[in-house]
Amino acid sequence: MKPIFRLRHAALAFLLLGSALAISATPEGARIAVHYQDLDLSKPQDARVLYRRISIAARRVCNPPGTTELAQLAKYSECYENAIANAVTSVNQQTLTALHQSRTQRSLRAG
Repeated sequence: MKPIFRLRHAALAFLLLGSALAISATPEGARIAVHYQDLDLSKPQDARVLYRRISIAARRVCNPPGTTELAQLAKYSECYENAIANAVTSVNQQTLTALHQSRTQRSLRAG
C-alpha cells in the first residue's frame, strides 16, 4: 500500500510573490498562498499573525497522517518543520525570524 503522501521525494518549494508566500509540499502537490500584505512585519504582533498563518498552511500542505505510526508521524513532522523554516527564510524579515528562532529553541529545550 502506498503512503498517502511521500515526503522522502518531496521538494519543499517556497516562493516570495509580492506580499504572498506560496507553499508546496511536493512538485505535483497542493499549493497554498499565504498573504501578508495586511501586516506590518516590523511589529511583533503582526509577525506572530504571519507565523500562525504559515503554521496553518504548513499543516495543510504536509497533510497530518491519520495514524499513530511513528514513521509517518516523523515524516509529517519533518515536512512541517521544514515548511515553516523555509517560509520564514523566504520572507527574510528580522522580527519573523527572531520569533521562529525563539519557538524552535523552546521546542528543543522541551524535547
